[in-house]
Amino acid sequence: MLELLKSLRKIYEMSYIFITHDIQTAAYLCDRVMILREGRIDEIAAVEQLKDVKSAYARKLLQMVIT
Repeated sequence: MLELLKSLRKIYEMSYIFITHDIQTAAYLCDRVMILREGRIDEIAAVEQLKDVKSAYARKLLQMVIT
């Protein structure tokens, strides 16, 4: 399914709002990731720059899921 979404995005030059709790899937499919905390935007980062997020919450969250 993810491959299909990725292919359609490229073929039709589309954008998605992809809502998930799976950061690795979001990083695979998306160009940018928005991290929410308590219903508010905590951080927005390009996938290539996820290792350099500024907020402590985003760093902690990413450390827990990305090996």
